[in-house]
Amino acid sequence: MDAIQISEEKPPSLILAICLVTLGILSEIILIPVFSTLTSDLPIFLEKKELVKSINLITLSLFIKIAAGILQLILLYSWSKALERNIKNTMLVFQLVYENINEDKRGTLSLFLFRLSQMKINSWAFPIYAFLYAFGAIIPVLNVMNIPALIFLAIYLHSLFSVSSDLSKFKNMIYFHLLGGIPFPIPEIRERNVIVVAILSIITLNIYWLYLLIKLTKEISNFINADMKIRKHLTETLK
Repeated sequence: MDAIQISEEKPPSLILAICLVTLGILSEIILIPVFSTLTSDLPIFLEKKELVKSINLITLSLFIKIAAGILQLILLYSWSKALERNIKNTMLVFQLVYENINEDKRGTLSLFLFRLSQMKINSWAFPIYAFLYAFGAIIPVLNVMNIPALIFLAIYLHSLFSVSSDLSKFKNMIYFHLLGGIPFPIPEIRERNVIVVAILSIITLNIYWLYLLIKLTKEISNFINADMKIRKHLTETLK
């Protein structure tokens, strides 16, 4: 297996996901005293001391939101980067495996390699989303820009959801075919519908989205870690 160059695979960071979710929640908690005073006692809110305190809290909340937003962009990018690298490495390994297996197994492996080559994440949509997202955050007056930003995010997530789910299912099938059984199953990444995700995020006031950031990060990370172990077992078996 020394004849191929395998890129290092880095699963998305669960710690990063937890940090950004924590920051997102914290940015909202900080604003509770501001809204509480504003709605319950407007005269007190307008007092100089209270007004300065509120402005400081709003500013702090804004900086925390910006930090959480940057971490979210990094995390979303790491999802596709990890999966794309996994697909590339898998194709390299399986192309070499093809030369070392029985003829009756080559047909199935050829079909899998073709299917693998068709698994494309619409990564082009992510930088457009990131630009529009940042532009809307920097210039709140133009926050309407978040509408097209969400459209490009939906395009990106739709392809990522589809590819990640199909990839984990196909991996279990092909490993079982090649090895006649596997030491442990590859954790499957749950198939999700981007429209359902959007609706649930709106209904739960973004709580579902924060949950998904952690949940999907964990699923992709578990999948990649398990897949690397199985690939190593496969190559050692063929040796």
